[in-house]
Amino acid sequence: MWRMSLRTALLAAFLTAGGAPLVVFWAWPHSAAIEGEKREARERHLLLAQTLAASLDQYHRDLSVIFDGLAPLAAGDAEVSLVEKRLSDLHFRHICVFDAKSGALRRAVMDMGPDCPVRARTDLFDEMRAITEEGRKGLSHVVGLSGGRPGLLMARRFGDALVVAAITTDKFVSLASSVRFGGRGHAVILDESGRVLAHPDPDYMARMRDLSALPLVAAMGEGGSGVGEFHSPKLDAQMIAGYAVSAESGWGVMVPQPVAELHERVEQISASAQLVFALGLCLSAGIALLFSKRLASEIGSVSDAAQRMSLGERAARAPETGGFREVATLARSFNRMARRVEEAHARISLAARSDALTGLLNRDGFFEAAHGVLVRSGGAGHAMFFIDVDRFKAVNDSYGHAAGDALLREVAARLTLALGPDAMIARQGGDEFLVLHPKSREDDCLRIGARVLRALRAPVRVGEREIALSVSVGVSAYPRDAGDVEGLVLRADQAMYQAKRGGRNIVSAFDGALQRRLDEEATLARELRAAVAAGHLRAEFQPIIRARSGGLAGFEALARWTSPSAGPIAAERFITLAEETGLIVDLGRQVREHACAFAARLRASGVELPVSVNVSQAELAEAGFAESLSRSLAQHGLPPRALVLEITESVFQEPGPQALEALFDLRRRGVAFALDDFGKGYSAHRLLRTYPVDRLKIAADFVGDVTMDPGARAVVRSMIDLGRRLNLSVTVEGVETAAQRDLVASLGADEIQGFWHHPPLEAPAALALAVREQRLAQRRAS
Repeated sequence: MWRMSLRTALLAAFLTAGGAPLVVFWAWPHSAAIEGEKREARERHLLLAQTLAASLDQYHRDLSVIFDGLAPLAAGDAEVSLVEKRLSDLHFRHICVFDAKSGALRRAVMDMGPDCPVRARTDLFDEMRAITEEGRKGLSHVVGLSGGRPGLLMARRFGDALVVAAITTDKFVSLASSVRFGGRGHAVILDESGRVLAHPDPDYMARMRDLSALPLVAAMGEGGSGVGEFHSPKLDAQMIAGYAVSAESGWGVMVPQPVAELHERVEQISASAQLVFALGLCLSAGIALLFSKRLASEIGSVSDAAQRMSLGERAARAPETGGFREVATLARSFNRMARRVEEAHARISLAARSDALTGLLNRDGFFEAAHGVLVRSGGAGHAMFFIDVDRFKAVNDSYGHAAGDALLREVAARLTLALGPDAMIARQGGDEFLVLHPKSREDDCLRIGARVLRALRAPVRVGEREIALSVSVGVSAYPRDAGDVEGLVLRADQAMYQAKRGGRNIVSAFDGALQRRLDEEATLARELRAAVAAGHLRAEFQPIIRARSGGLAGFEALARWTSPSAGPIAAERFITLAEETGLIVDLGRQVREHACAFAARLRASGVELPVSVNVSQAELAEAGFAESLSRSLAQHGLPPRALVLEITESVFQEPGPQALEALFDLRRRGVAFALDDFGKGYSAHRLLRTYPVDRLKIAADFVGDVTMDPGARAVVRSMIDLGRRLNLSVTVEGVETAAQRDLVASLGADEIQGFWHHPPLEAPAALALAVREQRLAQRRAS
C-alpha cells in the first residue's frame, strides 16, 4: 500500500487548510474586479457624456437668450457695446446685419475676428435664411467661416433685415478637451447632423468630418443616449463609448475609450491577485511541516479579514502580531490596503456629503447629520434656519456666475464665523442655506436670526465692485414646530417665504398664526383652482377719465373672485396666489375673455373705447400667446387697438425670449401696451425706448400724498415729464380726492383713474355709463 509521508501529508493538509482561504481571497476579488471594471466603465462613460450634454444645454440657452435679446436691437441700429464682453465670453466671432433679399452687408454690429463680408457667401446666406424660415432650433450645422475656421451660425430675421452671428467652436473644444482618462479616452462633440464640432484630432475638426455613419451617432440623431461599441478607423481599435444628446440644441456627445484598455486593467488586477495567491501558497509550502497549525491559523485570520471586508466590513483588519514574519508582512500589507480603501471611502463619503462650492455640508449630508443630532438631543430645543439670498438671480444676470459663486462663498464664510462651532451649516442648493442651532429659550430663535442678518448686512467685494447683500430668514423650533428634520426645514422654508413677502432682509418665525395663514392659503388655492376650472371668475370695469376734459377715455378690466369659504378676496391677494400656483395663465385668459366681450358690447352700442387688461410675464411666455389673443379679438369682431395690454416692469427685469418675442409680435399686429405701476420696478428707463410701450400708468399712492408732500409731488412730476418726453401718454391711478385730481391734471397727466371719478363697475353699469357719456358728448358737439 502506498503511504504518504508525514511531510507530504502535513504539506497537503496545510495547503488544503491554508490554501483554501487564499483561493477565496484571490478568486472573489478577481471576478468582482472584472465585473466591476466593466460596470464602472459603462457608468463613467455615460455620466461623462450626460454631463457634457448638460453643459451644452446651458451653453445653447446662454447663446439663445443673449442673441434673442440682442438681435432686435442690432436690426434696429441700437448700440450693443455694453454686452460685447458677454458676447466674447460666449465665443461670438462677429455679428452682421445683411439685407434679407440681396445678402448685402448693412451693418457690422461686432467684429471679434475678420470683418463682416461685404456680401454674404451664397451657401451660408441660404443656410442663414433657412434657419429663420424652417423653425429650426436657432443654430446652423457646423460650417466653414471666413478664414477657414469651423463654426456655427445663428440668424434672426426682422422685416428685410437678417441679423447673423458667427460663433467659433472654441467652447466645444474647451469642453471636449476637459475630458481625458485612461491612455486614449477622450470626448467628441458633434452637431445635430453628425459633423465634428470638437475632436482630439485637429484634422477632423478642420474638415468638419461627418461621423453620421457610425451606429452610435445614428442613435444620437434619434435623441437616444446610452453606451455602445464601435470600431474606430482612426485608432484601428474597438471602442466603448457613452453617448448623449443635448435636448436644447440636438448636439451630440460621444465619450469613447479603447476596449483594450479595460482588458489591460482587468489583467493587471488579475495578475496582482494571482501573485498574492502564488506567494501565499509558496509561503505555506515552505513552513508546512513545522508550523502548519499555527501558520494555517494566522493565514486564516488574514483570509477572514479579507472575507469580512468583501462583505462590507470596512473596519476589518488582520492581526499583525503573529510569529511568522511573512504572515505578519501579509497582514500589514492587507491592513494598509484596507486602510487605503477605508480612507478612500471616507473621502468619497465626505465629498458626497459636502458642497463643492462652499465646503459646507450639502443637503443630503445636512439631513443625515441633523437627524442624528435631534435623535441624540433627547428633546432639547433646537432652531432650524432657512436662509435665502435676496435677488441672487439678478447678481448672476448682472455680474456673471463667477461673481454669484464668490458671493455664495462669502455668505458661507460669514455664517461660519458668526454662528460658531455649535451651528451645523449647509448649502441646500442654489442660493439657499440651512442652519441647525441649539437653543435654550424660545427668544433665542429671533436673537440668532438677528445675528445672521448683521453678519450678512455688509456688501460683498468681488474684484473691483461691491455687491449689495441681503437675506431673508425663516426659522422654526424643535420640537415645538416639528419633530423631524424634514418638518423643520419645511416650516422654516414657509417662514422664509413670509419674510420675502414682508419686504426681504428680515427674520420671520414659524408660529401658529403663520400655520393658520398657510392653511387659509391652501384652502384658497384649492377654491381658486376650482373657480378657474369652472370659469367662475368675473370682471369689473373701472372707467379711465381724460384729465383735461373729464370725458371717458376707456375702461380697465379688473378680475374679481368670491371665495366660498372667505367671501370676496382682494384682487392683489388672489392674483399673487394664482402666480404662485401656476393658475395665472388660465385666470388671465378668462379675464381677457371678459374684457373682449365687454369691448364688443361697447362697440355694438356705438362706443369705440379701448379696454385695458393686465397680462403677466408667465402668460406672455406661453407658446402661441400672440396667435391666441389675435384669435380672441377676431372672434369678438374687435380690431387690435380695442384692447390695451397692461404689463409691469418685471417683464424687463427678467426678459425671457418668448415673452419679448410675444411683445414685439403683438406690437406688429397693432396691439397697444401700457406699463403698469411705473416706478415700482428696477428696469432702466432707457428700455422704454426699446420695448413696445404706448403709455405709462403711475400709482399716485405709491409715492405718498402728492397734495401735501413736495417730495412725492416732485416724483410724480418727474415721471409724467419722462413719459411726455418719450411721447407716451400718462395715466395716474389711485386718484381719490378732488385735490389729487386737480394736482395731477396740472402736472400734465393725460388720463386719471380712481374712486374720485368712478369705482369699478359691473359690466351692465359700465356699459350704461359709456352710452350715457357718448350721448352727452354728442349733444355737446352739436
